[in-house]
This record gives sequence, structure tokens and C-alpha cells, in this order.
Amino acid sequence: MKACKNCRLIFEDAPKCPQCNSEELTDKFNSAVYVFDPAKSKIGEKMGVKTPGKYAVRVGK
Repeated sequence: MKACKNCRLIFEDAPKCPQCNSEELTDKFNSAVYVFDPAKSKIGEKMGVKTPGKYAVRVGK
């Protein structure tokens, strides 16, 4: 599993993020949150999430 350093989306191994197309990926991330409805999610709002998915709370450098 990889996490995007830009948008924090967690996804299966791929050469770039399927959401924002960033190639800055890491396998070092701490904790994850699932955002099902970004419009109603306080955590999703605070993280700037616009689409449903699994997101890393913190990503490594």
C-alpha cells in the first residue's frame, strides 16, 4: 500500500496517485481514516478531502 504525499490518499501500488496524479508516494504513513461522505465528514473537511476514500493521517517524508 502507498500513500500520496500530496493528497494523502492510500491505494494499492501504482506508479502515481489515481486521484491527483502525483508521483510523490510513500509507504511510510501513520494511521488511516475512511471518508465515506466528504460533505458530512468533519475530519474530511479538516483534511481537505473532496472525494470518498481511505486517507493517511500522517505521511512520511
